[in-house]
Amino acid sequence: MSPLQILWMNLVTDGLPALALAVEPAEPNVMQRPPHDPSESIFARGLGWYMVRIGIILAIITIVLMAWAYPYTQATPGDPQRWKTMVFTTLCLAQMGHAMAIRSNTQLTVELNPFTNPFLLIAVGLTTILQLMLVYVPPLRDFFGTHYLNATELGICIGTSLLMFVWVELEKLFCRWYFKRRPGRINPID
Repeated sequence: MSPLQILWMNLVTDGLPALALAVEPAEPNVMQRPPHDPSESIFARGLGWYMVRIGIILAIITIVLMAWAYPYTQATPGDPQRWKTMVFTTLCLAQMGHAMAIRSNTQLTVELNPFTNPFLLIAVGLTTILQLMLVYVPPLRDFFGTHYLNATELGICIGTSLLMFVWVELEKLFCRWYFKRRPGRINPID
């Protein structure tokens, strides 16, 4: 990826959803939780391990896509450099799925009212449209060094990026199962 693409990911795909998540309403059980020590680390209660784990999962998803996309784009008609755009697009869209999934630490996304935070819907929608413009609007494509993707390739990018969303949702389900099974254990996320 080019430095401009990395800057795009850091500023746009991280920035807009992060700002929108800052106004996410509190979870329903927030007042039943005991207060946390104000001097505890920002990485306390499993957040540091979560960041490492999600980074590893995103890396695995990206590397697997790259390992598949490189030979695919070399063997099919079109620009052989499309694999780079597929990886870039997948990384950006995976972050949108992650933003939607982390609205709650314990509730599944389907259990949440999607309209309680319209800013997140707007941020994710706008960022997704902007990312697609980098691929399909020729001046932006030239400026950012991306390549045109056909519908199949874009579908692969979307499907692959959804794996991040699915992973986070499956983690929530696992935590529910685990902490219901072991009533003495305290969920570190709460």
